[in-house]
Amino acid sequence: PTNQRRIIQKLAHSLDPTIPLSLINQAAKERQWRFDHALLNIEQEILEVLNRLRDAEIRLGLISNASTDEVRAWPDSPLSPLFDVALFSCHCGIQKPHPGIYQQALSEIGITAKKVLFVGDGRSREHQGAAQAGMKGLLVTYFIENADADDMAQRSKGSSGTITHIR
Repeated sequence: PTNQRRIIQKLAHSLDPTIPLSLINQAAKERQWRFDHALLNIEQEILEVLNRLRDAEIRLGLISNASTDEVRAWPDSPLSPLFDVALFSCHCGIQKPHPGIYQQALSEIGITAKKVLFVGDGRSREHQGAAQAGMKGLLVTYFIENADADDMAQRSKGSSGTITHIR
């Protein structure tokens, strides 16, 4: 399991070894709260779109490069029951863009890559990995609209197009 406090302490003390542990502990606590909050407070519109996809019998999978702390609240997330498969790198030991994580998701969901549309924000060269696994992809820019042109160009490599929001 990931130890946020230890990671933050190492980073903080690499910059300034006099930063007190009380501040480091508070930063770790706030960081964990942000991770939990993000998974527990999902925009209603996103939930509605995912529910409509489920109602249309479209199978949904999630692939995420995440630490154990980042996904601690996943079982309680309103997103959790909407996905047929959720693969987190911290649990499966493979990170995007390695094609193995995409292949594992395909295997677990029981579908071929040609029938999949991968949608993501392009971090971790994820569209390149999806393309290597045989999937078509769309870059979603909803959370990254302030990214500069070079960042967007990198994120879009391997995708077939761009959408602004999942709706």
